[in-house]
Amino acid sequence: MPETLTDFRSQLDNVVAEASMKGGVGKTSTTANLAGITAASGQRVLVVDLDPQGNLGEDLGYRGTELDDEGRQLFDAVAMGEKLTPIVGVRPNLDVIPGGRMTGKLTTQLAGDGMSGVDVTEALARALAPLAPQYSLVLLDCPPGEGIMQTQALVAARWLIIPTLPDDASKSGIFQIARRVEELRRYNPTLGILGVLLWGIGSTSTRVQANARAELREMLGEDVPVFESYIRHAQASAVAARNSGQLAHELAKEAQDQDPFAWRKQLLDGEPATRRIGSSAGHLAADYIAVTREVLQTINTHTAQTNQEPENEGASA
Repeated sequence: MPETLTDFRSQLDNVVAEASMKGGVGKTSTTANLAGITAASGQRVLVVDLDPQGNLGEDLGYRGTELDDEGRQLFDAVAMGEKLTPIVGVRPNLDVIPGGRMTGKLTTQLAGDGMSGVDVTEALARALAPLAPQYSLVLLDCPPGEGIMQTQALVAARWLIIPTLPDDASKSGIFQIARRVEELRRYNPTLGILGVLLWGIGSTSTRVQANARAELREMLGEDVPVFESYIRHAQASAVAARNSGQLAHELAKEAQDQDPFAWRKQLLDGEPATRRIGSSAGHLAADYIAVTREVLQTINTHTAQTNQEPENEGASA
């Protein structure tokens, strides 16, 4: 293992963290759907769940199964220096490092090590560096708030996505995490904010969306972009997806395939009632697909610009 994080920073260029100071703003759902759609497009994706609640397992359907180690693998790798080994094939091309109960113990362990004088700031980055190059995209799902696991993620990540609701409390948290990014650049000078993602927008709330974008631009300036795509408010479909361990596009496919005359069989033939999926599932899936496209395009644009910089400097010289 290289002695300094700078030596292996390039191995983490595909790592994207999703973080916010406030809970309930769509971090986990966005992470799961971004991962699932990217994997379905044919790219290999790794998701690391850094939240002791382990809700990613609900969105991806492995919570409480034999695949769910409740963060044991993450603990052993980050705290004990063992090889980081993911759960393989949660979806085709999609692997996962679960979170959960042991992730909470990892937080306690890292806090104790830090108080003993051990520098643990780069612990996750060091554990992740050998594994990350095997994937096209690595996503880190962070717990809310300014805690140890969020710091671990921001030191390991190349990019940060900040989901937010359009309310004032959520938007004020963006300024706090942007300031946190600046503080952590002494450990991770390449960390950048890929964009702010508006989440939970009403389908007809054009004025709310426009006002939120204007306020974010005024608050953050042009250096912190706001994604053009957004996730609309579709609570019924979001709840149905999480309860069934499905992603939005999977739920939308089931909605498309469901029998529109199932009610007749229930009413006239006495068959058991079947779950009826609303039309909002398709709209929600379309939103996540649009977000995924914009996120990947933005990363590709930044990568292309970075790759051109040495050539441009040489040409100007």
